[in-house]
Amino acid sequence: MNAVVFSVGGSLSYSLNNQLSLTAFGRYATTPGVIFSPAVMSMISTSRFGGYATYDFDYFSLSGGVRREFNPYTNNWDTYPIIMPTFKIGGAEISIDVGPAVKNAIQNHQGPPPPPQRK
Repeated sequence: MNAVVFSVGGSLSYSLNNQLSLTAFGRYATTPGVIFSPAVMSMISTSRFGGYATYDFDYFSLSGGVRREFNPYTNNWDTYPIIMPTFKIGGAEISIDVGPAVKNAIQNHQGPPPPPQRK
């Protein structure tokens, strides 16, 4: 079984000043038209778009925004927050997007049980 997926994407950034910038991004990917196993689906490019703002400090920057991504498992669009700290160490930048982890933690938090109801 052969399936070809084409995708095209890009981003546009605008600096408001030396510390604050805005970025919009997007990618369109064709759907393969065949059903793959779940193990393979995570490696296939999907369509996505979003935007974020970045505030830059001397040794640290923080980006925040939102990303919409097509989920081939559910055939729906999923929304993810972008929360991305970046650490600048010796000329190198180390960053990680913790937005999906924060979303999962909030969705999976159940809190204390409700008080008992009197009849």
